[in-house]
Amino acid sequence: MSHQFNPKLLIDSSLCLKDVKFQENLVHRTYQAQRKRFGVKQKTFSPASTIVFFPKELLKLGLKYDLEVKQDRHDHFSICISPFNPKNIYDILNTVNLISRTFWVKNFFAEGIRN
Repeated sequence: MSHQFNPKLLIDSSLCLKDVKFQENLVHRTYQAQRKRFGVKQKTFSPASTIVFFPKELLKLGLKYDLEVKQDRHDHFSICISPFNPKNIYDILNTVNLISRTFWVKNFFAEGIRN
């Protein structure tokens, strides 16, 4: 997990979760979705006819963040969301655990952190 935070320009902040064995040079499939923003030029995104190759529960992250999902040839995943500027610890906890439970069937953060 890596979080890049730019306090001067919050649009550049991002959160990436990758499989340990994910290989960037063997990317086989890519899915990109961008949240609509007023006054911001849109990046390239996947066409509507693209097959969703990852669990559909993650599509709701595309309503709140820009979503980029990559899969390499060995079926390892990399997920990046941006702009990720959480307001409190629960934003981080809920988002990261949702991604982690969906792909790797375990929570990244323990439930004891909530207290």
